[in-house]
Amino acid sequence: MMKVGKYLYIGLMALCLGASCADNETPETQGKEENKQEGEGEEIVSVYIPGVVTEDGYYAALWVDGKAHFVGTSVEQDFQTAPVLSAPSVLNSFCINGNDVYIAGHTTSAPGVMDYYENATIWKNGTIIFQEEQTNSVINDICSSGSDVYAVGHINGSAFLWKNGKSVSLPNELNDGKLIYPNAVAVSNGDCYIMGTAMYKSYPAEYKTFLWKNQELLDFSLDGSGLCLAVKGDDVYCLFEKDDKTYLSKNGEITDVGLKTWTGFAGPHFQTLFVDGEDVYIVGQQNGIAKIWKNGVISLLTTEENVCALTGIYVYDKDVYVVGYDFVYDENQNQSTVMKLWKNGKENVIDHSWSHAYPFGIVVASKWIK
Repeated sequence: MMKVGKYLYIGLMALCLGASCADNETPETQGKEENKQEGEGEEIVSVYIPGVVTEDGYYAALWVDGKAHFVGTSVEQDFQTAPVLSAPSVLNSFCINGNDVYIAGHTTSAPGVMDYYENATIWKNGTIIFQEEQTNSVINDICSSGSDVYAVGHINGSAFLWKNGKSVSLPNELNDGKLIYPNAVAVSNGDCYIMGTAMYKSYPAEYKTFLWKNQELLDFSLDGSGLCLAVKGDDVYCLFEKDDKTYLSKNGEITDVGLKTWTGFAGPHFQTLFVDGEDVYIVGQQNGIAKIWKNGVISLLTTEENVCALTGIYVYDKDVYVVGYDFVYDENQNQSTVMKLWKNGKENVIDHSWSHAYPFGIVVASKWIK
């Protein structure tokens, strides 16, 4: 739905993902009306969950209604027959526009190292439609508005916005010489908002979060590391973390959420914030128990302790979907992961045949089948 500046490895994970955008909406503000494709026939509602399989490297995957597909293959192609080890890649964000699925991230020539950047890449329905020629480049987030596709990331430390594959440089050097790295993008009322984070101190880590609007760096900052961005109309929501606590900024007014949502996973943009009309949802943990924050009220998602991470929330037609994962151990203490999906609090296990697979977010969308 984390992103820039968090370089932790799989063995240390405790573990916002960009979702589809419609006109005047943002990744984390879509509900049924924006994702519903009107038409004749039967309406089919699908659940999309991006993630990664870590078997001898990092391989981006997308689960559609529980069926997994490697990124770089068609979502109609059976995952098990795909060329498994041919193109190591890392998925950082994705969005849905109509019947098209856009996935953004980067390829890597070092499949055992997730944050070894090679070429920033965008896939559309399993096919590469854009790849940055320069190496050491990465796309951290993607969204769409109408027929336009927006992506943000960096090349060799320089910040960029890509609109329909054309790059635009963003001013990212502050007066004190610190660099801002963009990690989230949202479009509302024709305006493009970008959130970025700058590291001020490596140990103990200190960050500041900034905003661009239409490529102009705003006179706005938050003391902490930016996690998720959502824009609803003219209201700008920023979820950020500081000192192991999570805060929500709405137009600069800050609220202590009371949950821990930073997950400790490098790269992906987790979708732990969602705005549905006047309702604001955030998922996280409190004392090791998974919970949902809605408009300042915290409720239990599960009474089970030690759910490792909640990595996405989506509201569709008043149904609340949450995705996450947990660690399990066999009799020899070998560790593996269990991917979980909750719908209105009811837990379902997402089957997969790999020892380690991690979900990075969730989008629910519909289309019509004649």
